[in-house]
Formats: sequence, C-alpha cells, structure tokens
Amino acid sequence: MLDINKKEAESLEIEKQAEKTNTIDFDDIPKLVNEFIERINNPDKKWGKDKCYTYIRNAFRIFGVDAIYSGSGGMKTRSDVTILVPFKAVSEIKSPAEAPINLKAVRQAVDAAVQAETNLTMAIGLTTHSGAIDQEKKYFKTIGIGVLLLEIKFISLLVFLSPFIDFSPESLKRLIQNNHGYFGKKEFKKYLFGEIDILKSEIDRERLEKIIEETFI
Repeated sequence: MLDINKKEAESLEIEKQAEKTNTIDFDDIPKLVNEFIERINNPDKKWGKDKCYTYIRNAFRIFGVDAIYSGSGGMKTRSDVTILVPFKAVSEIKSPAEAPINLKAVRQAVDAAVQAETNLTMAIGLTTHSGAIDQEKKYFKTIGIGVLLLEIKFISLLVFLSPFIDFSPESLKRLIQNNHGYFGKKEFKKYLFGEIDILKSEIDRERLEKIIEETFI
C-alpha cells in the first residue's frame, strides 16, 4: 500500500486506489484508470491542489523515491512536488480544478528547475494545451531545460501497473530525463516497453499493449 497516513486516506480517497493495486485483475486496469480520471474531474467535485499534489507525491513514492509535497504555503520552493532522493526532480502541477498543462505551467516548471539547480522537471495536469508544447520547445532550444509534459492519466496507469512491473527509482528518472516535451500514447508505449526490457520484466507484452490501447481509446 502507498505510504500515506489515515487522515490523508480518508480525505483524498487515495487509499482506495492503493488497495486496488494489490487486488485488481490485470485486464480491469483500463476501466479503473478511466473511472479514476472521471472522479477527479467530476464537475461538482474536481480535485483541487491539496488532493492532486498529495496523489502525485504518493504515486512517485511507488517508484521508491523520497518525494515531498513542497507546494504548500510557507515553503520556499517553486516546485509543487519535489523528488529529493536518489535524484532531484521538480514539478509544476495543475489540478483538475485549475487548468490544463499550459504556457504558464511550462514557465513555472522551468523556474522550479532553475531554483533547484536540476534539469529534471515536469509540468503535470489532466490535459496538455498545444501552446505548452510549443513553449517547451522554445525553452529547451534557448536554455537547454526540457520539461516533461505529463498527464495524470499516464501516472494513474503506472500506479495500477506497479504490482505487475517492478518499477525502480531509475525507472522514474528515465521517464523524466528522456521524455521532455509532449508525452502521448506513442511516447508512453516507447517508454514502458523500453522499461520492461531494462527491468527484464516477464509481463505479457501483448496483454500490456492491449491494456494501453483500451486505456486511451
């Protein structure tokens, strides 16, 4: 189960998803991912910053990294969720109640990277605005900092796949380091199949391909 306390579990419903990862049928993953996205984007109950940031932090911890919710008031960092060990990475997160990954999110992700003195940075949200893709390219060309534009759906899919694939801290580092810019289904498949090769996972590749396709219909 994810490393969360009872108060967080009660208020954020993250424990429900954590429980499911230990009991689900592999073929149910697409349905579970899409139900989760629908729930956090419910017009009457869209997740705000606290729920979203905490979920992202806990999702990253599945990879075995030390990640903290660093975007709360009073903290002197521009990163919303920060990975501290065994590598440093920062993020700008747009919750479902806020906005998609947009131009501002890319700029804030770059600012967070500069402040933290790292090249590993992400802009995270439900969807990706086309302007953010162009903006990321400009930043990478001019200052050499690439921003991974990571949609929450991909994070959720990795969470549900974690009982079947033995992800490591290096798995998360490779995701951020090697995938700056737009990250869609094609990029996700390239990353994931590359990762199961590196990890020597025995997971059924055909079934995994089917899971990905059904998740992103």
